[in-house]
Amino acid sequence: MAQINTTVGDLDGNTAKMISWTQSARDAGVDVIVFPEMSITGYPPEDLLFQHAFVSENIDKMRQVVAHSNGITVVFGFVDQEYDLYNAAAVASDGELVGIYHKVYPNV
Repeated sequence: MAQINTTVGDLDGNTAKMISWTQSARDAGVDVIVFPEMSITGYPPEDLLFQHAFVSENIDKMRQVVAHSNGITVVFGFVDQEYDLYNAAAVASDGELVGIYHKVYPNV
């Protein structure tokens, strides 16, 4: 578990921190590293989600983290965009995106 301190809106800084921690974990022989919810955007991103460029850049940063997952599995949070925006978790392993999970709020 990588309990990093992210900064809301600092996509570059948050991504660099995640890549650094991933490299350190891999060097230490760790098989899986898990980062917090919305680790790329910082939590909570609030009004930043209304900016299309911010959401697009966050997806580009997700791909950067995936590219740095050689030799380790990385689970981390970002904002995904399909038909809507989603609080999502990505799973990357050996430089590949293995899957994406969208957070679901049950209807009660």
